[in-house]
Amino acid sequence: MTTSRRAGILAMALCAAGAARAADQTWIDGNANNDWSTAAPNWDAGVAWVNSNSAIFGGTGETVDVDGTVVFSNITFNADGYTIGDAGADGALNFVSNGTSRITVGAGLSAEISESIGGRKGTGHQFRKAGDGTLVLSAPNSFSFASSGSLNIYVDAGKLVVRNNAALGAAGNWSQVLPGATLRIENGIDLGNRYVQINGARLEADSSTNRGVRFQITGNNSVVDVADGGLLENLSALSGSGYTWSKTGGGTLLLQDPTPNSNPAHTYSNTTIAAGTLKITNSFGKDHATLRPTMLASNGATFGGAGTLHQYNVTMLDGSTLDPGFSAGLLTLRENLTLNNGTTSLFEIGGTGRGSGYDAVVVSNALFLDGEIIVSLINGYSPAYGDTFDLLDWGTLTDNGYSLTLPGLDGGLSWDQSQFGSAGTLLVIPEPPALSLVLVGLAAMAIGRHRRGARTSGRERMR
Repeated sequence: MTTSRRAGILAMALCAAGAARAADQTWIDGNANNDWSTAAPNWDAGVAWVNSNSAIFGGTGETVDVDGTVVFSNITFNADGYTIGDAGADGALNFVSNGTSRITVGAGLSAEISESIGGRKGTGHQFRKAGDGTLVLSAPNSFSFASSGSLNIYVDAGKLVVRNNAALGAAGNWSQVLPGATLRIENGIDLGNRYVQINGARLEADSSTNRGVRFQITGNNSVVDVADGGLLENLSALSGSGYTWSKTGGGTLLLQDPTPNSNPAHTYSNTTIAAGTLKITNSFGKDHATLRPTMLASNGATFGGAGTLHQYNVTMLDGSTLDPGFSAGLLTLRENLTLNNGTTSLFEIGGTGRGSGYDAVVVSNALFLDGEIIVSLINGYSPAYGDTFDLLDWGTLTDNGYSLTLPGLDGGLSWDQSQFGSAGTLLVIPEPPALSLVLVGLAAMAIGRHRRGARTSGRERMR
């Protein structure tokens, strides 16, 4: 019996078995060609791939080239360094339409799929990343689900790395990262209208900037980590109530809410800024009669931004920094703000417009004022005599003792701090020596006018 005939008989047997359930096929590494196709005999004992089966990759990691249409149920990587690609741009890799598909990467291993994954799964069917290893999705995937808007993608374990805007499939797909697992975003991508739930898990972003993701906190002890120099922007509300989560890493996380103070599902999660920067942009959260989650900035961390933070009580611990605005901006906190003794508050002045020219913070309820307040000038701005800057407003004030560091002024001007402790306002006035000269000058002018008046009166009497 010829090899091709044996392969054909085995393929038919596998097809028959596949009618009941997906069969496993094991890749033969080190083939003359590395085509994954329904024609190349690169599987098992030298047979071709049977669509809808499950693939197992072991041996030595290599690049596998998808050729033609390939449909799979599951993929398992038992060796490090595999890449599933499409060098000839003549392949199509698709999920099977029924059932749950798993891509498993073993512990300590890494595998990449750089070929686009397509296919549409039926209602209730899922894609799950399994195994403690790392799976990288670097292509624009188009896979979708009949039950759009429901959770269909799960990261059960290990790490899933996405390097393309559409790595998580079609717009509208929902993913959930389960406890102990990690979703990592790289290459400055924007996931757009694809939602990610962090359920006691970890969301990572590398040092790229200008990235967006719609993530939600749905479990305690969740972590959002942004690497040094990185910028990650959340484009949706953090739905869920009563969870705890932390912002870590030296980069910046921006939080915004498309419909602030309107959606009852908006987050009430206790937040710790353990490292790096967290800033509000636009507005965030929802006012509530009783629920008061905390926003806690730790030593070395920064909190700030522009817009309105609803509902949260904000506490700045020793070594943390309050940094309102983006260059200049107005930050409104609808609840309480506590500044501890070792807190630094930064205010920039680049003009006379509140929120547009200079930073300001409004605390609707209680302000506990302490720490060092540092004011600096930006954009080459030089304040003029009579300029007023309302940096802080509050409902009630507890003054625990603060220090105020102010920049130098030009042209014999100085800062009037007399209203800062009572109204949070700074005023630009002539410095004291200059003020004395002004008073002397005014007095001299008055005397001159009096003498001229006296001479005029004398001449009139002589007449």
